[in-house]
Amino acid sequence: MAAAASRRLGAAVRGLSGAWYGRHMAAAERAIRTRLSLVDLVLEVRDARVPASSAFEPLRRRGPLEPDGRRVVVLNKADLADPSETEKWMAYMKKQRTCPCIAVNSHSGESIKEVGIAASH
Repeated sequence: MAAAASRRLGAAVRGLSGAWYGRHMAAAERAIRTRLSLVDLVLEVRDARVPASSAFEPLRRRGPLEPDGRRVVVLNKADLADPSETEKWMAYMKKQRTCPCIAVNSHSGESIKEVGIAASH
């Protein structure tokens, strides 16, 4: 299945991530971690073409945000991704029940209103 292949690709990319993961990335990750408890909602924007490897790994490992934090995954550039694969990813995210997942095209504004609706619930 394409989702399994995408996960393997994501794992390979993460395995190579040490080569480009500089001090600026570590500082940004620390800043996010220290401020995460202060936010009510996280909009995690991923690339719809590579949703697994474009995830923010520390946030993904953490799972559902605690205690009452909410997260919405936004698959941006949906117009450039394979629509059937994007649908499979959205179905996978829905099945995991971790958070809403919405595919958007930020250039045209397609589905942007859905992000607002998901964020307000």
